[in-house]
Amino acid sequence: MAATVAAAPRSNQDPGVASPRHRTWVIPLTAAAVMVLYAASAVLVARDQSGSDFHRRTAAAFAEGHLDIRPVPAELRTLPDPYDAGSNLDVRVDGDVQDLAYRDGRLYSAHGLTIPLLLVPSELAFGTSPPNWVITLVAACAGVAAAAWTLAQVRRRFLCNLPDWTTAAAVAAVGLCGPMWVVVSVGNGYEAAVAVGFALSMIGAALLLRSTERLGSTDPDCSLERARAAAGSAVLGLAVGARPTMVVTAILLAVVAAAVVARRGSRPTASVIADILAVAGPFVVVGIGIAVANAVRF
Repeated sequence: MAATVAAAPRSNQDPGVASPRHRTWVIPLTAAAVMVLYAASAVLVARDQSGSDFHRRTAAAFAEGHLDIRPVPAELRTLPDPYDAGSNLDVRVDGDVQDLAYRDGRLYSAHGLTIPLLLVPSELAFGTSPPNWVITLVAACAGVAAAAWTLAQVRRRFLCNLPDWTTAAAVAAVGLCGPMWVVVSVGNGYEAAVAVGFALSMIGAALLLRSTERLGSTDPDCSLERARAAAGSAVLGLAVGARPTMVVTAILLAVVAAAVVARRGSRPTASVIADILAVAGPFVVVGIGIAVANAVRF
């Protein structure tokens, strides 16, 4: 009996008080409503379509097996100082090399490589990629869906007495009180990077939270769900590749690693180390890959 009681899931409700019955459709419906507003903002609000397609061009370079963007305008090579902003203005505009970096006779994107990597399958299959505004819209919707999943997990595990309307309000706040609504209304290359960074960070957070579901169980075989933890860690690493500022999400990895150590119970040290490697390893590997690619480019 004691073991049965100890293994029971913990919640914040008082003994003898029945947990409220939640409407499972409230959270996804709220997230869907936010996505509809995103779509309306992307389609109905005027967008700047004159921006550079550096994500697509980098993806095309990857699909061809190289990092640099080709071809390089001949006029750029013949300039006495190709790095002078005044003398290279006409080439930048007419040669469509705005927002690109020129080094040793080659052109590179100065932006993160995550979006181009995600676009490579499209380049290989169709020879082109979706426009920036579509990437931005899809990523923003994916981020809201992942945020809703995260909030649903938080309520189920830690705040089971939380009313439906408060959780719905939290989902709406994540979607509408941040910059995403404005970002999707512009939908250019820079906004695509912001939206993808948001989506990947939310997906990574949701996977990491889900991976801790069994931590602290009295069953010695119940530890971190390493596959989900590793996936979440890798996704957070890719978020950094979309927007370098997303490196702050490493805090989530530290929190999960601390929870693994705090709730190790009677598990052997080797098992705990394996859990921590699953949490931190993919993030580090992706980070090394980004660093190597940047060293080659810059």
